[in-house]
Amino acid sequence: MKELDQILLKMQTAQNLRWEDPELAEVFARSALEEAQALGYVSASLHFQLADLLDDLGKHAQAFREVRAGLELDGARSWIPASDQREGLTLGWTLGQWPAPVRA
Repeated sequence: MKELDQILLKMQTAQNLRWEDPELAEVFARSALEEAQALGYVSASLHFQLADLLDDLGKHAQAFREVRAGLELDGARSWIPASDQREGLTLGWTLGQWPAPVRA
């Protein structure tokens, strides 16, 4: 199996496990992200998907860090008002509603 296929499979497994075993889903998502980084790949999508899982687990600070990492990669910061960049974003979103910045 090719390297990218393995990363994709890990993230798909994480998404499939998210409601049955969220902690294990986090392990798979982190593994996918770490493997991609080790291979020299960068992916805002992987950061956003991990952030979504972390948010569901109530790990909001970690989720916020992943969102910021994803935004730095995809250059989408232009849609975030400067005041929100300073004050932070609330992570009550899902991937289907992204982007939905809300001031805390």
